[in-house]
Amino acid sequence: HHVSHPLGARRQLTFYEDAIMGVEKCPNADCDVFLFQKDVGGGEFFQIFLHNMKSGKNTMITDGKSKNGNPIWSRAGNAIAYYSTRRNNKDWDIYIAHISLEGVVTHEEMVYSASGSWLPVDWSADGQSILLKRVVSALESYVYIFNLATKT
Repeated sequence: HHVSHPLGARRQLTFYEDAIMGVEKCPNADCDVFLFQKDVGGGEFFQIFLHNMKSGKNTMITDGKSKNGNPIWSRAGNAIAYYSTRRNNKDWDIYIAHISLEGVVTHEEMVYSASGSWLPVDWSADGQSILLKRVVSALESYVYIFNLATKT
């Protein structure tokens, strides 16, 4: 829901049977979009959507088939990092989607692939690196700094 001012009426923004989760507003003040995750039919194959506040349009930015999650906006608000099982429906690879101020994906690429479960945690202030977390089990995980220029 959107509430334009304190004690204002709320206006519903999404209309889906499945629950919406993981809502993140673009950090750029000139970018009037937010992203959210949604399951499809309870199958836990979460998809990532962009919602344009001006047009009211929701656009799925993932493939609709693989499991995707943990989308993190860059500090500049021009890209998101997320994990996806798109490559082999098993391993969690890291993708970057570059997004215009209007909420249009202008370019997308897989930047890191490995076996296991990897997810983005945060971006560096300059947008050149991403903090990645490798999850081995509920009790074991590791954190890495991934340089986007060198892919290391």
